[in-house]
Amino acid sequence: MNKKFDIKRFWLFLKRELVRAYNDMGLTILILGLAPAILFGIIQAFALIISGEMVSFTYTGILAFSFSLILGCIVIPIKLYGPLTDKRFGSEWLMIPASRIEKFTTMMLITCVIAPICITAITFVTDGLLSLIFHDQYGQVLATKFNFKDMMDFMRGMVYSIGGGDADLEGIEGIKFHMSTAGVLILNWIEYAVFFLLGAVIFDKSKFGKTLLCLMALSMVMSMASTAIVSFCNLDGLIDAISDENPQRLINYIMTIVYVLYAILALVPAYFIWRRVKTLKH
Repeated sequence: MNKKFDIKRFWLFLKRELVRAYNDMGLTILILGLAPAILFGIIQAFALIISGEMVSFTYTGILAFSFSLILGCIVIPIKLYGPLTDKRFGSEWLMIPASRIEKFTTMMLITCVIAPICITAITFVTDGLLSLIFHDQYGQVLATKFNFKDMMDFMRGMVYSIGGGDADLEGIEGIKFHMSTAGVLILNWIEYAVFFLLGAVIFDKSKFGKTLLCLMALSMVMSMASTAIVSFCNLDGLIDAISDENPQRLINYIMTIVYVLYAILALVPAYFIWRRVKTLKH
């Protein structure tokens, strides 16, 4: 190929992959999006059997949405791109007239952007209909069930306590965290989707099990490393000094570290996915 990245060719390949994703995963994505209705139906069915009447459970949407995202970022990458290690499918995919960078970009877009948007859109439509029809039992729509004020107050009090103060929030109401719940969900989806996509294209068999074991081992190593760093560096004094001087400054440091960690946890497996796509042969 003369060009590594051609917009027209990339768009044609992306449309082809979207059609394939729709055929392979369309029903799965629809079921994940209908998770609030499925969970609500199960809860109310048990309630009717046990007590003879419907019950109010306003956290149905949050639980179902969280479950959908977690399951989606595991199933979708493995289902769509796990067959690349199979000689028949993988050879056919490699022979498609598109550059490796176009194929890699398409993989990342479908697993990290398009799939979660589809699941979220269907989930919010389902959530809105349930809230409209069964308002007393289901509650308000999903977007209003995150109590951001209570969440932020709790986190402010916790950070203020780390700095040596009490739980009184007076004087720190102006602290800003620069990270929303939606942002955390997006970053978590990208992190886990990329990691399971890496497992899908690296392992030949038992892709889910092997990827999960690697993820658990990585989590243990990171936990032990962070504990060792904190113990060795004696960060208590630094935290006290920063918190006493400017609590907002401490929050900014923490948020910066969080973003950097998320970036590393997403970019490192993405790099190895790129290497795998670039060197994949059958």
